[in-house]
Amino acid sequence: MFLQTVYNFAGMGKQVAFDIFRFDEEGKIAEHWDNLATKASVNPSGHSQIDGYDNLEGLEKYKNKHVLYLELGVGGNTPIIIKYPFWQMVYENSNAVYACLNYQESYCPKEIVERSICVDGDIFEVLQELESKGV
Repeated sequence: MFLQTVYNFAGMGKQVAFDIFRFDEEGKIAEHWDNLATKASVNPSGHSQIDGYDNLEGLEKYKNKHVLYLELGVGGNTPIIIKYPFWQMVYENSNAVYACLNYQESYCPKEIVERSICVDGDIFEVLQELESKGV
């Protein structure tokens, strides 16, 4: 699974982050890679670091498998892009889990609350706390 987003950590300016996860046969995270880079200006061709293919295909192969839909810092301006589709996919797959880490916008519908983990907090602070505890 590949995730990409733009953050503004603690006044450091906009940064582009990516995460890549590999899952084992049991659906557990086996490996995780990530990186964070300062958001660059558009290049001479008119492209940015976050341009690219954004049409999700092949999701049907995960239909009844163990899937974690991880939402990090998604705001309320465009919930139709990530939040609502994640909720729908979790609702339709009894093996799926929804996890959300967001400051003042961490919530889920009652229909999936039993399979949801919602953490209200600043991503940077929560990740620092987890790291300090060796998680």
